[in-house]
Amino acid sequence: MKRCCTRLRSVCSTLLLMCIYLQFLICKTLIFPENYIYLILNIDRMQAKTQDNNQKGRSREDSYLEALKVLSYNGKASFDTIAKVLHTTKTTAYNQFKDLVDEYGLKFVPEINIDGIWKYEFIKFTRPHKKREIVEEALESLPDAIGFEEYMILIKFLNGKPKNEEILNAISNSYEAQFVATLDGEYDLVMYVVARNYMEADRFLLSFDEKMSKYNIVSEMDRIMPAFGFFPLSKKLIERFNIPESYLDLLLGLSDNGREELKAIAAKFKREPDRIMYAMERLRDTGILKHVTYYEEKPKYNVRALIKLTTNNVSAFLKNRNKWFLDMVKDQGRHNEYIFVADISNPTGILMFMNFETKKDLSSFVKRLSDNLKVIKTTTIGIKDVLVGHLGVRNFDMRYSMQYEILANQNLVPKMKKEPKEIEEEYKEEKDLLD
Repeated sequence: MKRCCTRLRSVCSTLLLMCIYLQFLICKTLIFPENYIYLILNIDRMQAKTQDNNQKGRSREDSYLEALKVLSYNGKASFDTIAKVLHTTKTTAYNQFKDLVDEYGLKFVPEINIDGIWKYEFIKFTRPHKKREIVEEALESLPDAIGFEEYMILIKFLNGKPKNEEILNAISNSYEAQFVATLDGEYDLVMYVVARNYMEADRFLLSFDEKMSKYNIVSEMDRIMPAFGFFPLSKKLIERFNIPESYLDLLLGLSDNGREELKAIAAKFKREPDRIMYAMERLRDTGILKHVTYYEEKPKYNVRALIKLTTNNVSAFLKNRNKWFLDMVKDQGRHNEYIFVADISNPTGILMFMNFETKKDLSSFVKRLSDNLKVIKTTTIGIKDVLVGHLGVRNFDMRYSMQYEILANQNLVPKMKKEPKEIEEEYKEEKDLLD
């Protein structure tokens, strides 16, 4: 109690001295107007020092991880927003941002909901037609003409292994493969493929099989339903989206640089700025543009693994999955280890791309999975060389994940707003600039 009183007296004394000092400066300003600038600069310095002191309790790494979280769901975040979240000054936020970009190799890109592309393709396809024509033509061509599906292909080479260059040459003329990596384990190669439908994905796989025939391929192809994370999409794929031109220009512009101002993207593609702003609003409102986010080209964790979970008891799996989700969304004070999670159906299970600091962390994670889900078979495969695309490694804020929303709907965690206030404010500011 005495110690608390002593501290309180010390704080009060400090505040009293600051007030006296400010009164002195104000008096000097009234007598000598040129001191006004000096007063303002002093107050700014005092505010900056106070804000920076708020960060002294946290380590540099903690501060960086928090900034990465902000950028994960709002890659266009202004330095003002980053400063507010980190309780620091705009200058400090700017310097931290520069350090993060250099240290982690941040690349800002759009996270696109591929499953929703068909909506705008359908609208573009049907707009010139009358209602009767829409029905007639839909029966003939729509199933093959609109939308995209996502597939994961796992490959085993039974007769030796091809060189990386051979694999790249075999898929060089196709647009479907968004991510390709060699593996170390039960499988030798993984491909994340986006195609119009199963037939197109199958043609891609058959073509690859023919070119690699001397290695005697065994493959598994599953249509996947992504549940978390992303792979950055190639421009070759985005250019195939049959959507309004201003929408396409926006996605291509964000793929070049997700932090590019909308006005600059409009100028680059020779569009009216308000058309690009409207495209941004529509793609966000419909959920096709999930976020402007980032991926790390130089991640700190480099124990990369593909984990395959399968089960013969779906009801028991679903019953226990909340334990896994709670573990997944828990802030464990380190970089998010989840990269990409997707459901598979044959056999029923889940594919997870993960990134760990150490092999011990990987083993501990697999054990927790087994303990939480109980009814699974776990297969862990190391990821070696990335040949095509990039892993979407980022420190995503799990409070904005689908898994968190499921838990929140069951009152197992506090509910979050779907769109942080700062994002709405920033898009409004950008719109005002365009107007």
